[in-house]
Amino acid sequence: MHPAVTVKHWAHHLRDDLIRFELAVSGLIRNRHFWIGVFATLLFIGLIAMLVLWVWRTVPRTEDGFDLMYPYMHYRL
Repeated sequence: MHPAVTVKHWAHHLRDDLIRFELAVSGLIRNRHFWIGVFATLLFIGLIAMLVLWVWRTVPRTEDGFDLMYPYMHYRL
């Protein structure tokens, strides 16, 4: 088979696949359930991030700013 025919053949396949992809994406953008899922996912990630930050900020610390060591050692000044 001639290389030009092969390139043309694959170009048609690429064009058809891109059209199929464009139709799928445009269908998702217009779908209300897709956006509800996106919103729910972002809300869940935000809540988890807030929980992680809250736990990270409540770690007991000493006056010098270092974390307390457990168990507390008697020789530590």
